[in-house]
Amino acid sequence: MTGVQIDSSRLPPVQEVCRDFAVLEDGALAYCLQEQENEQHYTSNVQKNQLVQKDIQIARRLQGMEEEERKLHNSQQQKQIEESDSEIARAIQEDIQRKAEESRQREERDQELAKRLQDLEEEEIRRQKQRFENSNGEKGDDAEPLHWAMANLELQTLEQLRQDEELAQRLQEEEQASIRARKNRERNDDYRAAQVAQDEEIARYMQDQELKAQWRSSGKDGAAESIKEVHSLSERRRSRGLEEAQHSCGASSPARVQSLERSDAPSRGGHADTKPQLCRNIAEDLDPTFKAKRTEPPSDVSTVCSQAVGSVRPVPVDGLFDYMDEISEPTFVSPTKRQPEKVNRQKSRDKKEGCKQQ
Repeated sequence: MTGVQIDSSRLPPVQEVCRDFAVLEDGALAYCLQEQENEQHYTSNVQKNQLVQKDIQIARRLQGMEEEERKLHNSQQQKQIEESDSEIARAIQEDIQRKAEESRQREERDQELAKRLQDLEEEEIRRQKQRFENSNGEKGDDAEPLHWAMANLELQTLEQLRQDEELAQRLQEEEQASIRARKNRERNDDYRAAQVAQDEEIARYMQDQELKAQWRSSGKDGAAESIKEVHSLSERRRSRGLEEAQHSCGASSPARVQSLERSDAPSRGGHADTKPQLCRNIAEDLDPTFKAKRTEPPSDVSTVCSQAVGSVRPVPVDGLFDYMDEISEPTFVSPTKRQPEKVNRQKSRDKKEGCKQQ
């Protein structure tokens, strides 16, 4: 070592040497840290894999235990169900056997009783024959009248049964016919009530329009007096019309009379006769917005309709003022459909008339 000569002119500076040593140390340190990190990752992965394997084994063991418990529970439940079913089947079988035994015993008793009754009847027949033989002295002559009497009795019984069946069938047909007639009458009464309600609605609407025009044209005092007079006149006409309607209906359904009493509608013809309301719908003649189909009147009111059609008169002005005493009642919703355009046109016409009056 002492003999080795060092060329000091080619030596690097101290700072470069320190820097090179620092780089070497940093590289060695980084390599060590990387090795440690790799070792840690490896060990952690191994531990995780071992833990996962243990968890899988535990989960499989628990799953097997749960499946065994479930199978055991299902088997116990199935066994209980089978036992209950067997008990129920045994009870049903015992019940069936008991009923069969009872029915057999009952049949035996019935057979014994029938046999006993048959023996008694045969004994009674023999006694009667013996009596007849003793009384008349001949057996052949007495047997024939007895057979003829029994045959006549059977024929009379059959004839009576046939007559009873015919009578029951005839009564049933009459009852069905009366039920159908009553249903038709009720349906026709409902239809007539609906037609009357439609006529009432149109009459009230026309009364309202006429009252508005009369109220605008005349003063309040004159209108009040006319309303009072019309009110009293309408009350008298209504009471008289209801009495005549009840008298003309006769044996009609009470629902029809009650509907007429509830309606309290004014007469259409300016007089107290209300018969035209039973068969004619004035709504089709007065209101063009109706599209109701004409239906044939029922047979039970054809005579009333023929007499009432001739007495229909045009609607006068004085009969339209009966609306004031009926304004508190709720209006009837018409069963037929109206065109909304006509109603709107009528409303716009009323507005124009109000503007002209102002």
